[in-house]
Amino acid sequence: MRTFVSSRWLLTAGALLLIAGTAVYVRFVGLSQVGFNSDEAVYSGQAAAIAGFQPYGQLFGVFRAHPLLVQFTVALGYALTGHVSDWLPRAVTASFGVALALTCWGIGTVVRGRFLGFAMGMIAALCPYAVVVSRQMLLDGPMTTFVAATMLMLALWLRTQRVGWFYAAAAMAGLAVLSKEMGMLTVPAVILFVLYSRDLPLRWSRHLPIASLVFAVSISPYPLSLVLGGGAHTTNQFVVWQFFRQPNHDALFYLTVLPSLGYVTVALALVGLVSLRWRWQKFDALAIALVLCNVGFFEIWPTKGFEYLLPIVPPVVYLAGRGAIALGELGSSMGRPLRVERLELRWAAALALALALISMAPSAARAAVSPLEAGTSAGIATDSDDSMPASAKRTFLAGTGGLEASRPSGDWVRANTLPSARFLTIGPSFANVIQFYGMRKALALSVSPNPLHRNPQYEPVLNPDAAIRSGSIQYLVYDSYSAGRSSHFAAQLNFYVTKFGGVPVFSFREKGAHQADVVIYEVHP
Repeated sequence: MRTFVSSRWLLTAGALLLIAGTAVYVRFVGLSQVGFNSDEAVYSGQAAAIAGFQPYGQLFGVFRAHPLLVQFTVALGYALTGHVSDWLPRAVTASFGVALALTCWGIGTVVRGRFLGFAMGMIAALCPYAVVVSRQMLLDGPMTTFVAATMLMLALWLRTQRVGWFYAAAAMAGLAVLSKEMGMLTVPAVILFVLYSRDLPLRWSRHLPIASLVFAVSISPYPLSLVLGGGAHTTNQFVVWQFFRQPNHDALFYLTVLPSLGYVTVALALVGLVSLRWRWQKFDALAIALVLCNVGFFEIWPTKGFEYLLPIVPPVVYLAGRGAIALGELGSSMGRPLRVERLELRWAAALALALALISMAPSAARAAVSPLEAGTSAGIATDSDDSMPASAKRTFLAGTGGLEASRPSGDWVRANTLPSARFLTIGPSFANVIQFYGMRKALALSVSPNPLHRNPQYEPVLNPDAAIRSGSIQYLVYDSYSAGRSSHFAAQLNFYVTKFGGVPVFSFREKGAHQADVVIYEVHP
């Protein structure tokens, strides 16, 4: 008996080490080989402002559209290390990605044993979609980890029937909201799960009010910080702006996310979904509800981003694990009439899982070695340039990678310009990275003068000609990323370069590019 117990512990420890090691490798290798994109610069700038580093407090407002749990965590790291970097924020979100894989292992182990746990952990560790997003300083990765933790707490609640786990699930859902407000979609998913399921270990009149109180206390730091920190007005402006933003992609946009999940993973998830008809468990309703709530909301919401559907990864991974088990059952049943020796369920299921992991490994490795190739050719975050006319935009995917030119451009700005220098860019995307790396004020031509059509943190340039003539703007920045999204504002910036005799003082060209991706011009009145 003692030998059996020790072997089980060794298998468990080995599975955890393999899952954690795989997740760490594909998330941390080459983590900072390219610089930030726009949203990464904004969130890290917020963290630097919270930590008290100057001039970030003037360049990035602390209170913007989202809660501050992740930014506060990064701010603690900045305060401990004593300097601002782009590696630390990504290391924080990558660590949440590793935690996601381990949490998925826990979900599977609790729901149906070690095989499902190992399958879920490895699929989550190698899922290209989860890898690409977690390698960036974006809020969706930590939020998804807390969504998975909510699922784990509910799985423990169903298994042990101890209501304390239900309250813990409410707390995890609150932390998901504190990471990013879209974590609130976990709440209707849990409500649908509770309403649909029967014979739950739940007293409605007692347990639900307590769980609601736990959830309210968990999210209370955000509204309290707005009230006490004076950010309520700014947040209200962001809410108004969110409702008036123009659609940035069509209704079929999220079909581009499916290949990032991995075709075999999606196929296994579909098999798992079909298998629920014969092997239904109470927990299955939660997985389906999470997928429906997230996909349904973001499909209706006009603003779409590549990383927005990341919270469906834990339930999809769960269904994929169930699919591997279902294929194992099918293979086992087919082998019996043929009298195939030793064809047991666990071996057939292990074969299905191995094929899935092998198919996912190259994509996950590409995300680690070459993040730009794993996503799109240019990964500019959607939140930055929505003031541009939708008709003028090329197709860009939010959350697919950093910008190779951002760090060298910002480093040059910081080393070669005065602290009082002001820059004019085509759009806010590159203005944000100049402000983070260059620590100089940057404005953007594309920011709309209409308050309803612009990010409240962005300052419009009402008269660029007068600003240049008065000497308040000394540098003009052309970048091919923003130019590809709006030829109108790119042409306008080039007009001012010509009119004021702009002299190129810096240029950056990516490997293999035929022309410079970024050119900084110095202009004089």
